[in-house]
Amino acid sequence: MSAGTPLDTAVRNGDLKRVTEIRVSSSAKMFESMARQPDPNGWLPIHVAASQGYSGVITQLLSAGFDMTGARLPEDGRTPLHLASVQGHESALKVLLPHGAGGLLQRDRRGLMAIHAAVEAGYEAVVSLLVERGCPPEACDGKGRTVVHTAAACGEGGILMGLVFNGGGDALGLRDDKGPTPPLPL
Repeated sequence: MSAGTPLDTAVRNGDLKRVTEIRVSSSAKMFESMARQPDPNGWLPIHVAASQGYSGVITQLLSAGFDMTGARLPEDGRTPLHLASVQGHESALKVLLPHGAGGLLQRDRRGLMAIHAAVEAGYEAVVSLLVERGCPPEACDGKGRTVVHTAAACGEGGILMGLVFNGGGDALGLRDDKGPTPPLPL
């Protein structure tokens, strides 16, 4: 794998000081160009920063005008929001969410939204944050499973109860491709 741009290297190392130096010393156009340069696997610096939870780096990328439009991984369609959610990086999500971050309701190629990924990974605080910011607990994945279905199927009782108390109770009687909501893990 090639070393990439100086920005790519600084982001991969989580080197906020170096990212800031590059942003300050580069023209806006040059910084945007580096921020839009994918690595050989199609990952942009914002993907790396989100997946590692580098909130300060994300702040620098976004404050320089990085546009989140089209920031999806080529292999699976995940957005920076998906990547931060599946890793449980709540602080990174708090930076990404006001900037769109690919949208709360954006689906990856498996049909999952960021909230489904967070439920599968068992990150209750991330799920709560996403619901608080507007992601509906009854949102369905590509197979018709609501977030409530996912929590029940994964045995995530704490997440499930939080979802039910935050408006997901209506999803308890819904059917997905495997039938009704699985028994609650109490």
